[in-house]
Amino acid sequence: VSSSEAIAMVPKADAADRLLVAPASSTPELTGISTNFFRLHPSDHAEGTRMSSFAAQKMEVAQIGMLQADTAYARGIGEVFRSDFERQGGGVVALVEFPPHTEDFGAQVDELLATGPQAVFLSGHGMEIAGMLRALRERQFPGHILTTSAFATPAAMEAAGDDMDGVFFSQTGFDVSSDLEPVKSFVADYTEKYGQAPDFYSAHGYDAMLVLGEALTNTAPR
Repeated sequence: VSSSEAIAMVPKADAADRLLVAPASSTPELTGISTNFFRLHPSDHAEGTRMSSFAAQKMEVAQIGMLQADTAYARGIGEVFRSDFERQGGGVVALVEFPPHTEDFGAQVDELLATGPQAVFLSGHGMEIAGMLRALRERQFPGHILTTSAFATPAAMEAAGDDMDGVFFSQTGFDVSSDLEPVKSFVADYTEKYGQAPDFYSAHGYDAMLVLGEALTNTAPR
């Protein structure tokens, strides 16, 4: 599913001469990595540049601090955001990384806020983002908070609660209220089975299986 896993799997797929389909791997490192590799999620280049333009042009942020996980996904989108934000004249006052599976972000947030950022950009997976938000709110950070589409999962937003008020994040084009098929039927069936609406991970996973099924149906065995 995720970028780190996909990067590790590509050499295995190449060695076995098998196709690898990743539902939600978005790091730019995977672009053109192998003719055996396919993904359904857009590259982080599109999301990172959209968020950097939003910060620099719409919000008129001049100085930003970055807090990100030490993972392929977080580093990838973080680098896109940083380079494009600086290209537009903005400055990054700090870049603080944390190891995967961190639960207490107090020390990292203190280090970040000590540099006096006007805004912060958070890069990690959903529950990590919820934890970073909690630490920022506990310290009453007054500036803008921006993050990534990885936050847009029911579990992460439920964990964040009121901490997500005023947070800006990008989102891929999956509308759970759509009347279009097969989206409408997928959302209804998923909600009935699991008791909650699907997020974009679920939707991309569903699409990945449909792609594989179509390929297997229309391809003669070797």
